[in-house]
Amino acid sequence: FFSNRARMLVRQRPRTFGPRCGRFTRVSSTRFRARSLASSAAAQPLAKSALIVSKADGVASVSLNHRPVNALTQGVCEELRQCLGELEADPQVRGLLLGSALPGLFSAGLDLHAFHKPDPDALADYWTAVQELWLGLWDS
Repeated sequence: FFSNRARMLVRQRPRTFGPRCGRFTRVSSTRFRARSLASSAAAQPLAKSALIVSKADGVASVSLNHRPVNALTQGVCEELRQCLGELEADPQVRGLLLGSALPGLFSAGLDLHAFHKPDPDALADYWTAVQELWLGLWDS
């Protein structure tokens, strides 16, 4: 449906947060490059088990690193929600790039193992974590 050139432009264009999306503001595409951000020597990595977080030039990069398919388990949802809260509280972070550390894959989505013969309390806890993550992303 898209030509190769159009596909390349869509992939290279960064997603930014507009003025109505909380405290993050729009970042110009010339200053915001995902590849240079991910490989920047000035990046400050923070140790997380399922997330790789780095900050450079006022932009935070959060990469999912939960093998094999970056499934959103309860632990990943809670960790990502906590990370978003920490980044939102940091006055030097003006933008956020959410990506994957696994080549060729962003995320498989919800953890299907949580739905196989679930314990009702565990399933309720899982859905609470998913909803809190969604609301955290929406409100930031």
